[in-house]
Order: sequence, then C-alpha cells, then structure tokens
Amino acid sequence: MGREQPGRSNGNNVLQEEVFRLKLELQAANQHSNDLEKEIKCATQRSEDRDKRVMCALNYIFKNIPGSVPSEFVDLINSKAT
Repeated sequence: MGREQPGRSNGNNVLQEEVFRLKLELQAANQHSNDLEKEIKCATQRSEDRDKRVMCALNYIFKNIPGSVPSEFVDLINSKAT
C-alpha cells in the first residue's frame, strides 16, 4: 500500500528535469543580460570619451583660430567648459 503508483514517480522525474532545464535557461539568460549590460557600459564610456576628445579639439580650435568655429559650437563649448 505504501508504494507509489506507477507513472507518478516518472512524472515527478520529468517535472524535476523540466525545472532543472528551465533553471539552466534562466542562468544562461541572466549571464547574457549581464554581458549585454557590460557591453552597453563600455560603449557608453567610449562614446563619452569620444565626446570629450571632440569638445577638447573644438575648444582648442576656438581658442587658437578665432572665427573658425561656427557660433552654435561656440555656445556648446562655453557650456561644457570646465
């Protein structure tokens, strides 16, 4: 009487395997998400670094070659000056 019904144990095994498979998929998805987040941070940093270099170049040109920088950039340079 204390024996499990045939098929019930097999059903539990299938369920456990499915749960395990889903956990592995979730771990892989989380790792992929973390990797993408790192890539985004790196890309953002590169973009910010590039923006700084451009602003430095425009600032140099503005200070050393009067009239060579269009007025809309002059306002931008002055607003970003540190």
